[in-house]
Amino acid sequence: MGLVLATTSGKGGVGKSCVSASLGITFAGMGERVLLVDMDEGLGSLDLLLGLEGSAVSDLCDALVSKDITDSAYETHIKNLSLIPAPKVVGQIDGELFKRFVRRADASFDVVIFDFPAGLDFSLYSLMPQKTRFLCVATPDPVCVRAASAVGRGLAEMGLNSRLIINRFNLKEHKKLKYRSIDGIIDTASIRLLGIVPESEEINNLSVKHTLKKRGKPAKALLRIAERLRYKNIPLKNLKKI
Repeated sequence: MGLVLATTSGKGGVGKSCVSASLGITFAGMGERVLLVDMDEGLGSLDLLLGLEGSAVSDLCDALVSKDITDSAYETHIKNLSLIPAPKVVGQIDGELFKRFVRRADASFDVVIFDFPAGLDFSLYSLMPQKTRFLCVATPDPVCVRAASAVGRGLAEMGLNSRLIINRFNLKEHKKLKYRSIDGIIDTASIRLLGIVPESEEINNLSVKHTLKKRGKPAKALLRIAERLRYKNIPLKNLKKI
C-alpha cells in the first residue's frame, strides 16, 4: 500500500527538511520507490540537500500539468529516490491540479513525502488525502515544543492524523532544559511520539555529503521511524542508547 507522508513544523530551523530528505534516503534503502516533493515555495532546499542544486530546471508547478509524473521527477544519486523541487515563485500552486497530482504520485511511487514549510499555514493540508500521515518535527527546546503543540492542535481540528518526531536530541543537553523527560515533551506537544533522531553532524551536513552512513546512529533511528510508519511494532530505544 502506498504511503503518503507530510512533514511539518511549528518553527523553522528544527531540521525538518533534513528529516524529510533522510527519511526519503531511508525508505529508498529499504527498496521502496520514493518521491520527495518540496512544498516550500520560493525557499526550497531539498535539491541542495540531495545534490541537485543547479541541475533542476523544472519544479512542482511543471509537474502539476505534466502528463507523466515520472518525467517531472529528478532522479537523485541514491537508487529509488526521486525529487520534485519547490516552485520558485510563491502562490503558484493550483488546488485542483495539486489534488490530482497527489493521487498520481501515490499511484506511481511506494512512498511520497511532502516537505511542507514551517508555520501555521494549513491551506494545502485539506487537499491531502485522508490517508496522509503528518509528521511534526520539533527539537526538544520549550519554544519549538510549544510551536509543535500549535501545529498539533491545528491538525487535530482538521481531523488529520499526526505524529511527533523529536529531532537533534542530545541527552546531556536535554537534562538542562525545561522538559526533563520525553513524557513532558509529549504532554506539552499533545502529539503521539513516532521517534527520536539524535543530534548529529551527519544530518546537519546532509547538504555536503547527500547521504547517511548506514550504521550510524541517525540512520538507525530513521530506520526505526520508517518501520513504524510501515506499521511494524518497533519499541522506542532507551534514551541513553539513542
